[in-house]
Amino acid sequence: MTRPHGLPALLLLLLLGWVGGASHAAGRILLILDDMGHGYGRARLESCFALPPTVAFSIIPGTAQAARTAARCTEQGRDYLAHLPWQPLQPEGPPERLLARVDTSPERLARILEQTRRELPALVGANNHQGSRACLDSAFLERFALAWQPLGLPFVDSRTVAGSRVPAELGAAGIAVFENQLFLDHVDERGAIAEKLAELEQLARRRELTIAIAHPRPNTLALLGPWAARLPAGLELVSATAALLSPPARDWLAQGRTPWPGVPWSAPAVPAGHSEQED
Repeated sequence: MTRPHGLPALLLLLLLGWVGGASHAAGRILLILDDMGHGYGRARLESCFALPPTVAFSIIPGTAQAARTAARCTEQGRDYLAHLPWQPLQPEGPPERLLARVDTSPERLARILEQTRRELPALVGANNHQGSRACLDSAFLERFALAWQPLGLPFVDSRTVAGSRVPAELGAAGIAVFENQLFLDHVDERGAIAEKLAELEQLARRRELTIAIAHPRPNTLALLGPWAARLPAGLELVSATAALLSPPARDWLAQGRTPWPGVPWSAPAVPAGHSEQED
C-alpha cells in the first residue's frame, strides 16, 4: 500500500520555498551603460544598441537625445534607468541641465522628476550621475527619497564616494536600494578594461547578483560585445527588470532596510584618484 505522506511533504517544501522568496544561484550580472542621452555620433550609438538587450542603458534626463534613446530602447525590449545628475564634490565641465544640488528644493526635485518621467516613460529605476557631494548629504537624500518614493521604483547607488548615505536614507523611506560593485572603464584603455571584465567574472561567481557600470566609450564598446558573446558557463547577463524588481528576499539593500549597527559602508566603486565626471 502506497504511503500518502510523500506528496504532502514535497508540497510543504515547495510552499516554504515560495514563502521564503525566490533564491538565485551565483552568476547573474546586471550591466548598466551609463551616460546615454548625449549625441555620440551614429557609429558609436549603433555600437551601443548592438549590445545584448539585457544590457540596461542609463539615460541622463534633459539631454538632447534622452527621449529618442528611451524610445529606441523600448523598441528593442531593452530596460533603461534614469541617470540622475547629482552634485559632485569637484565639478568638472559644464553641469547637466537637470542637475540636483544639495540645496535643491523639494519643488525643484519634483519638477526634475516630472520631466524625467516625461522623457523616460518606461524607466525601471534610477542611479546617480556623479553625485559624490549629494551622496554624503542626508538632508538632500531625505528630500530626494520623499520625491522618489511614490514612484515605487528601485535605486542603484553608483558608489562614487566612500561613506555614501544613499542606502541608509533611501532605504529608510522603503526604497529598494542596490549598489554598483564595479566600474569597468575608469581607465580608458583596452587592457585595463579587459582586466576589469575578468574581475567582474570573478565577482559574479561569488555573488547572487553583481552590478557593473560601463560607459559608451569606443574602447569599452569594442570589448563589451565580444565579451558578452563568450560569457563563461555559469554566468549570465540579466535585465534590469529581472535584477532590480525581483530581488532575493535576504538582500537587505534590495529590501530597503538599513544595515545592522556597526556594519561599515562599502568602499566606493570608483578607484581613488580618478574623476567621477562620467560616472
